[in-house]
Amino acid sequence: MNNELIAIDEYTYKYRHYIITGNDNIRYVCIAPYGAYSPTSYATVKEAMAAIDADIVAGILI
Repeated sequence: MNNELIAIDEYTYKYRHYIITGNDNIRYVCIAPYGAYSPTSYATVKEAMAAIDADIVAGILI
C-alpha cells in the first residue's frame, strides 16, 4: 500500500488510495475509494491522514 502523500493540485491530495481535499481555511475532508465522505472535517492534512489510517484499521471512515 502506498503510504506517501501525493499532491494532485493545490487543494487535493491522495493518500493510501483516499482523497484529501480542502485547505487550512475551510478544513479538510477525506473521500474513501469506496465513495464515502468523512463525517467530520480536519484542521490539518496530518489529522486527515491519521483518520484515513484509522479507517483502514477499522474498516469504516471515521
